[in-house]
Amino acid sequence: MMAQTKPDGQTPFLAEQPHPENRQARCTTDGGAPLTAAVDVEASCCCGCFWKEELWLFVAAQNAAQEIHQYVRKADGTFVFRKTLGCMPAPVRQMNAFWNETVAEIRLFVLADKGYILDAAGRVIVAFPVDCKSACALEMNGTLRVICDGDWYSLKDGGKLEFERELSVAAYHINANRYDKLYETGTTRPGEITGSAIQWKGKILYTCGARFERCGRENIDAFLCEGDEKGEIFSRRYLLIPNGGCVSLFTDGEENLFAAFVGCTSHSVVSGKPAVVRLERQESGFFRPCAGTVFETSPVDLLRPSDNGERDIRDTFVCAADDGWYYLTGTTARENGTFWKNTDGINLWRSKDLKRWEFVKTVFDYRERQEGWQNQISDNCWAPEICKHDGTYWITYSLEPGCGLLKSVTGAPEGPYADMGRVVMRGIDSGFFVDDDGTMYLVWQNGWIAPFTPDARSFAKDPVLLIPEDGRQVGYEGAGIIKVAGKYVLYAAEWNGDMRIDGTYDMMYSVADSLYGPYSPRKVLVPHGGHGCLFYDHEDRLRFTMFGNDRTAPFSRKAAIGTVEIRMENGQLILRPQSEQT
Repeated sequence: MMAQTKPDGQTPFLAEQPHPENRQARCTTDGGAPLTAAVDVEASCCCGCFWKEELWLFVAAQNAAQEIHQYVRKADGTFVFRKTLGCMPAPVRQMNAFWNETVAEIRLFVLADKGYILDAAGRVIVAFPVDCKSACALEMNGTLRVICDGDWYSLKDGGKLEFERELSVAAYHINANRYDKLYETGTTRPGEITGSAIQWKGKILYTCGARFERCGRENIDAFLCEGDEKGEIFSRRYLLIPNGGCVSLFTDGEENLFAAFVGCTSHSVVSGKPAVVRLERQESGFFRPCAGTVFETSPVDLLRPSDNGERDIRDTFVCAADDGWYYLTGTTARENGTFWKNTDGINLWRSKDLKRWEFVKTVFDYRERQEGWQNQISDNCWAPEICKHDGTYWITYSLEPGCGLLKSVTGAPEGPYADMGRVVMRGIDSGFFVDDDGTMYLVWQNGWIAPFTPDARSFAKDPVLLIPEDGRQVGYEGAGIIKVAGKYVLYAAEWNGDMRIDGTYDMMYSVADSLYGPYSPRKVLVPHGGHGCLFYDHEDRLRFTMFGNDRTAPFSRKAAIGTVEIRMENGQLILRPQSEQT
């Protein structure tokens, strides 16, 4: 379905992207299998095209860097070698195929020691000097354009490039909590690597590669910008293929869009090898790879959510209870509500195996108590956490502003619960930590902590903010504490890369020998983990929860549970997700 377009030519996604977790904004899709390489060879670059009802793939192999190898796709979807199309005077650095309108044939642009235009048989039509790291070519209205490191040139008679303009895009800024890296760094260059440009339904689609920090690591992601028919005004950029780097776009006879690329970092499932993927135009107005494709290799990319009745959930929390059950809670929305307005109180599920969850009940909904203090200050309730302490169960939850506290009057996890009031006047995402001496603490927001009095009606000491020794907060929300191997682990959620645009919502952690620190500089614990929790299962294995809150997460708004690998390196506690999830 074609996306609705606003009067300024921008689709809703380009003009004001929905929250990254929403299906209208997801770059990846729930579930799927890892993308496989089109050809099992180490390559420096590749490109593709359709010609005479065949899909051709051109590859510059690492062990034959000056040669252009042509492959063709068979009926079963596999690619077979057809021939060596040509041998260039120097190693091939980049290629893209484009349509020559004048002769109605495919042309191949090759960047080596110079820029070359080849015909479909591999013969050089024109060669011209070019001084750039990356480039692509396309024909527009009978004129050949060459984009070199983001600058547009036209190729004149005699093989001379004439500068036309710099390709720039608008930085993206919705508010103080939603902006992209271009806005943060004050640049209009969408990426440092030129990918390709193609005409598509009256637009120019331009891909570029950019070094981009997601999951607390440097990636080389492929971004897409959509321009007008002259390529003069481009939309904001958005992430198209994780670690796709230099992507070459091409279409079939029905204007379906495809991308050919070489996985450019070890984080790609096709690292160093060429791949082809079909792109899909989404209703909200952007392209993404076809459904069911996994692009990255982090330990959580193949993690599958548990079954909680297919209920959407955020801020997932699990308590391993001494009655043999696990209890799950989190943020849920009412029918026709959202996760940010009109949530439906505090729900509880239980499970024996962390895989299949049965609904217990809604244990607390302050909307049912119209006289409740909560109704006077908020229409939202989120991020509940449950803990057993001093013979009964406690629940804390967020509302704006502040956090509330509940106590089970029966000692059972399903309650009923007594309202203990508002324990934090400002701050959100509260949780519990019980230390070895039996003291229960409240931990919230970005690392605030305070011990309760024995009756939990107030704090025994003033709150303290735990900050790692380098002065950088462990995360900005969703803070929690757990003891691992005798050490205190402070964890929280943080956006890496863009803030709520194309970045990732990761679980970070810091380690200390004592509760109040000093804490080590933060590291990524769970990529895409964000506001989850750490807990020990009944076999004393350290577990994590996550729900998927960014465009490249492997799923969205689901209750997923994985296992944490614990090891010591040079006296330092190292935590990371296990590759084999259960």
